[in-house]
Amino acid sequence: EMWLDVMYSAMDTRPGYYRKAHGSDDFPYGAQPVQERNAWAALYFVFFVLIGVFIVMNLFVGAVVDKFNELKEANGGKSPLQTKEQGQYTESMQLMARMRPFK
Repeated sequence: EMWLDVMYSAMDTRPGYYRKAHGSDDFPYGAQPVQERNAWAALYFVFFVLIGVFIVMNLFVGAVVDKFNELKEANGGKSPLQTKEQGQYTESMQLMARMRPFK
């Protein structure tokens, strides 16, 4: 979670197209950085973190759902997380939902 410090340091630098090898009149060699000068660096870091988080989260959720489906198949189509009594209760509730009252 220390990416914010790196982002703030990158924001304080000037973009590369302003730099010269030995400095210039408006930005001499050895000058101190100006705070929040490079907004494009912030956008880069925010997009990098957001895209990285969504990719990792997608992989994790996909693996969990895939494993759950494998366990459900091995359990005969029933949820592997239910106890025997919970399975019986679920079946009776499904049966009651399917039945219609007489007129």
